[in-house]
Amino acid sequence: MTYSSVIIASTAGYLINTLREMLSDFNIRVFSVSSDDELKLKIKTVNPRMIFIENCFCKPETDSFIFKLSKANRDIRLIVWSLCEVSPLGAARLINAGADSFFSLRDKEEKITSISQ
Repeated sequence: MTYSSVIIASTAGYLINTLREMLSDFNIRVFSVSSDDELKLKIKTVNPRMIFIENCFCKPETDSFIFKLSKANRDIRLIVWSLCEVSPLGAARLINAGADSFFSLRDKEEKITSISQ
């Protein structure tokens, strides 16, 4: 059986555990990182299919970090997620930077799990 790899980039343990639980029914190896340096290293060693990046992972520079990741790794899907609602303009800015999708953990589980399929 082949497993896809997913990286969760967040500094909040609760958010990592919540997303990990939502993905537990799939055959996915889930890794978590808490800094941009850890993320860059994990990308090289794991070759993930997707990266879930917390909206405030790199503080106000999240969109520029996503832009760099999307240019360097075109085969990896970048999904930005947040515990809170984000304004449509904020979500559009992240999508414009190169994120494939944006969701809030307040979204229904069907939306979140449909991203990973």
